[in-house]
Amino acid sequence: MMRNFTLIIFFFISFTYSINAQLVIGTPSLGFSQACANESFNTYYVTFTFSPEASLSATNQFIIELSDNTGSFSNSTIVYTSAQGEITQSPATLGFSLPTNTAGESYKVRIKSTAPSATSTGSVSFPAYYKIQDEPFSINNLISTAVF
Repeated sequence: MMRNFTLIIFFFISFTYSINAQLVIGTPSLGFSQACANESFNTYYVTFTFSPEASLSATNQFIIELSDNTGSFSNSTIVYTSAQGEITQSPATLGFSLPTNTAGESYKVRIKSTAPSATSTGSVSFPAYYKIQDEPFSINNLISTAVF
């Protein structure tokens, strides 16, 4: 009788208890060493790994966060969010665009997941600038003398 009770408890626990593996996201690898964006060119790529792949929920989204120009993520900017369930295999490569106010020498990116929640460490730092004016311009129609 005691043996049957023990078996019932064992099967009950084994069917109701599930082990959820913690998702680990590797440090992002940059596809560039510096970023100099403008209106006609503003796509940069980052590659990352995650494990175990089976731990991702069907609603998971991956997010790329951009640090401030000192490398701090305390006030980071989201520069990319994947569709739910879009990325299911590791490694993954994603493209993102820089905000127009980007200017500094020590930016970093990191990757976050939503289901389950996990965050990578920051990438290596890189200089990044968004050039608002990227065309030659003239003053005084290129006349070398002017009257004020």
